[in-house]
Amino acid sequence: MAKHPTIRQKALLIATIVRSSPDALPFERSEENNSYGHLAALCADRGIELHLAHYDNLSGATTALAWAWRGRSWQLVDLPLAEISLCYADLPQNFPGADAFRQALEAHPVTVVNSLPLSDLLTDKLATHKFFADNVPLTWRADEPDLVDRLCTVRPHPDLSTDKLFLKPRYGERGRGIYVTDLEGLAAHPACRTEDYILQLFLETRSGIPELGIHERHDLRLIVRDGEIVLAFARMPATDSYISNCSQGGREVPLAVQELPEAVTRFAVGVDDRLRQFGPRLYSLDLGFGSSGKIWIYELNTMPGIVWDDQLPENMTLHTTMHRIVAGWLETSGQARRTTQLPEAPSKPATGGLAPWS
Repeated sequence: MAKHPTIRQKALLIATIVRSSPDALPFERSEENNSYGHLAALCADRGIELHLAHYDNLSGATTALAWAWRGRSWQLVDLPLAEISLCYADLPQNFPGADAFRQALEAHPVTVVNSLPLSDLLTDKLATHKFFADNVPLTWRADEPDLVDRLCTVRPHPDLSTDKLFLKPRYGERGRGIYVTDLEGLAAHPACRTEDYILQLFLETRSGIPELGIHERHDLRLIVRDGEIVLAFARMPATDSYISNCSQGGREVPLAVQELPEAVTRFAVGVDDRLRQFGPRLYSLDLGFGSSGKIWIYELNTMPGIVWDDQLPENMTLHTTMHRIVAGWLETSGQARRTTQLPEAPSKPATGGLAPWS
């Protein structure tokens, strides 16, 4: 008879795709319940009882409505925050429920990973642009005045274009809510009437990454754990699309980390050197190669994708590896010190392994 591992700590994973109301299961889709169930089982093997919650599931600042993985199924529970030692959280800024959950966590001796300052930096696309100003395509708040006039004065660059423009949710994820427009359609676009959207120049990557056998538009995703690239794959958009997320019709191609071009590895190290100040960290770094050969940052995410597509065996294999990475990182991060203050981005960021816009 198999011996069950001893549970040494309880961890709470807060994700925006978890249900925000009571139900037998934490997610609507079976793929999501099964994917997170697999992650939770791996955590249990490491002595961690994993619970899931939405940031709106806080009850009275001391308890969260959560789902606990118990053996082979999810169970709805009232989880006292005092019992949690570790929290892996997606708590977007300026959302009332998320702000309340932040305050509740700060009132308890909970280690939060990634640290909330790092999460704030990487989930806010405007903040990410300011922090990595030389390596993210020019970005503005979509509701800024005289935006069309500003775009008409942008210094030309062979990789960037104002002929196509991206409107993205400032705190968005999974490729949702993204619009492609142009100068003519910009002023009338409804996204330009809200501070929740950003405008970003179009990055042309159709020259690909020949060293990796990629000869089309792409998004090179690296999973970085405390300075080490632990997983790599390319994502390519569907025909006539510019969005590479699998949830939006893109496809994934696994890559061997040891076969990445030296320039990619050096660039990733330069990015992580600047994030080292935030303590233990696990994040995805999405890159694109412009026609000039310059490497650009699309975005970074502090909670890399957990959900697999159970109709695609290769996708399941990739995400199973991702689950092992997350479970192992949670195990080693249990005693991590929580960072409590986000340093201001320097006016001229040190580039390290990064190549400035030139």
